[in-house]
Parts: sequence; structure tokens; C-alpha cells
Amino acid sequence: MSIAKVPLCAVAPAVGDKISYTYDFGDGWVHRIEVKKALQHQQTPCRLMAIGGTSAAQH
Repeated sequence: MSIAKVPLCAVAPAVGDKISYTYDFGDGWVHRIEVKKALQHQQTPCRLMAIGGTSAAQH
């Protein structure tokens, strides 16, 4: 499978949508993403934040 730049809103556009992907540089990490809040589309890059998980930032 080739790597493509795809905006999150193209694969998980609504609150409650969930996706997962494997980030593998030999460790086989599996990331699971759930949309908690959807904002209006912006032309500037958005900021993603880990809010849970083994190594998530604590805010």
C-alpha cells in the first residue's frame, strides 16, 4: 500500500467516527483515532492531540 496524504475529514468526518492505522518502523504500533469534536474546515493545518493511551500527553 502506498503512503498518501489524506485529511482526517476524508476518512472520519463526523463526531464518533473511528479509524486505526499501523505506524510501523519495526515496532508495529497501532494507532486508534476517534473524532471527539469537529470544527469547520480551515485552510491552515490543524493540531492533533493525544488524549489517551500508553504514552499520551497529559493535559
